[in-house]
Amino acid sequence: MSDAGLETSDRVTEREVLLGLTTECLGRNIAYFYSTDSTNTQAARLAGGGAPEGTLVIAESQTAGRGRLGRKWESPPGVNLYFTLILRPEIPPANAPMITLAAGAALAKAVRALYNLPAAIKWPNDMLIEFKKCAGILTEMNAEASRIRHVLLGVGVDVNMTEDMFPEEIRDISTSIYIARGEKANRAELLRRFLSEMEALYDNIVSGEKEIVLDAWRSLSCTLGRRVTVKGLWGERTGTATDIDASGGLVIEDGGGKRETVISGDLFFD
Repeated sequence: MSDAGLETSDRVTEREVLLGLTTECLGRNIAYFYSTDSTNTQAARLAGGGAPEGTLVIAESQTAGRGRLGRKWESPPGVNLYFTLILRPEIPPANAPMITLAAGAALAKAVRALYNLPAAIKWPNDMLIEFKKCAGILTEMNAEASRIRHVLLGVGVDVNMTEDMFPEEIRDISTSIYIARGEKANRAELLRRFLSEMEALYDNIVSGEKEIVLDAWRSLSCTLGRRVTVKGLWGERTGTATDIDASGGLVIEDGGGKRETVISGDLFFD
């Protein structure tokens, strides 16, 4: 399918994104591709060439879309959102995980506000609807010891996918906004709302108001208060998820009251 094969209402081009966009920075500079290997990969090229803060890289489809740990992200054309923001925050590299937390909160807030769906955040980087995955976030940083050159905030949202579009092996654990609400969503509208919500939380990060972002994440989490198992290369931990810290780590409490913070891994609900 070519770009011309998409109905105008289904396109998410520069014109559709900017129409009604209320942000001051995020999304004001747009690089649109009908197809690219990965919006994060394309954004890395642009960031290395000096693309400004807030540049939005968006594609109708990806030939090599990827999630965490190099996993493939299914990227059919014309139905979902695949985009990356180039950010250049003047914050210590240690505070960069706050950007992932902010993105999860911003996306869940946007979906709740527009569609009245129970969008919630699963640590570390997924958005769920009724405990099925609907979106993922991939954040990559280029930094020196004391300075961030840029952060690439990649987001993939299953917007108008039908059940048969999902690979059979993940149909039981995946969903889309269309499946959850029973009607199609305007992808450009959702993107604009996300950018607005994200800009507000991003401004909080840059101004040092991290607790606002943490509270927003906590209020939208479906992870905290639940018994979970987190598995990583370091092993696994099981217990009750009680909190997150400013580094994005998940605090887990075992049956004996001992608390431990894990900073990465795959989380499973017990």
